[in-house]
Amino acid sequence: MLRSSVASVFNKPILAPILEHRPLCVAITGATILHLILVAYGLPSWQSPVRLVFGILDPGGGLTRAILALFRGDWQTSLTFHAFGLPLTIALDLIALAAILPVSSRDKMAGWVGEIERRTGLTAILLIGFFIYWLVRLLILGDPYIELIVG
Repeated sequence: MLRSSVASVFNKPILAPILEHRPLCVAITGATILHLILVAYGLPSWQSPVRLVFGILDPGGGLTRAILALFRGDWQTSLTFHAFGLPLTIALDLIALAAILPVSSRDKMAGWVGEIERRTGLTAILLIGFFIYWLVRLLILGDPYIELIVG
């Protein structure tokens, strides 16, 4: 019984339902582009709610700079800032594509992504890995991690 409930959690689509909802895709894409532009030009952008409320670095600390480094083709810097920069960039690209595709193409893409999620649990595994990666960086690396992200 426990095994089937764990499997159902891992195999439940997470990204596909987002891709099916065009207004949400447009909002996520717009916010992402705005945030990346602001950070790329050294302008103030929104702060991490986790850091503001709890005073600790959030799981996404360094992701924006990791994505910007990917756009410059600097893989090493990207991985230094955050190992999940590439998977997040791929997910954001899919979301941006879903925001502009015609309905039939968007639905096909969402169905394809949903099928991958149901068969592999990939999105759930990546999300769990994301939080484990954050805990390792925060608890084991400590000060070097904080210095890298905060500056």
